[in-house]
Amino acid sequence: MGSGQKGLEYLFRLVKETEIPIGQIFPTHVTRSRALFEQSLRFAKMGGNVDITASGKQLDWKISAGEAIRQFISAGISIEQITLSSDSNGSMPIFDENGSLVRLAVGDIENLLREFRGLITEEDLPISAILKCITLNPARRISIDHHKGSLEEGKDADLIVFDSDWEIDRVYSRGRLMVSGGIAIVKGVFE
Repeated sequence: MGSGQKGLEYLFRLVKETEIPIGQIFPTHVTRSRALFEQSLRFAKMGGNVDITASGKQLDWKISAGEAIRQFISAGISIEQITLSSDSNGSMPIFDENGSLVRLAVGDIENLLREFRGLITEEDLPISAILKCITLNPARRISIDHHKGSLEEGKDADLIVFDSDWEIDRVYSRGRLMVSGGIAIVKGVFE
């Protein structure tokens, strides 16, 4: 969602005035402003799903992911309604209080990993809840949870193994070892 004054009002109207189910509407960047976050709480209480964008070097949202998750949970919102994403390598426009473009930031590929580490080490949020926000919940949103998002027999066996400092040690994709000892061992055409 952008930082416009109407925030989620268009989405509330869409839910109220059409037959489009609320589960088909998925606002993201909901911590961009306090007002937008308050609307996202209302949206989630109506049964909608919301996405928190990971902060990073160039992205500093008005509400931290930890604060947002705590407020959602305190409001009775199920962790299953929340996802955490990164917009990795995507351009993120930054506006001033008048709505003028100040600069374009880039969603760093490391943002989601940094956010995950911070949520479990500094914010002391339950690992199981945060993992759902990053793995199973997004897989459910795009209907690929039958083969992605959790470790179960018959699924793709995508897995990250961390060391004791929450650094990536190994990465498996569809059961194939891709990273070992923190170093990529399988590379694509452009690496």
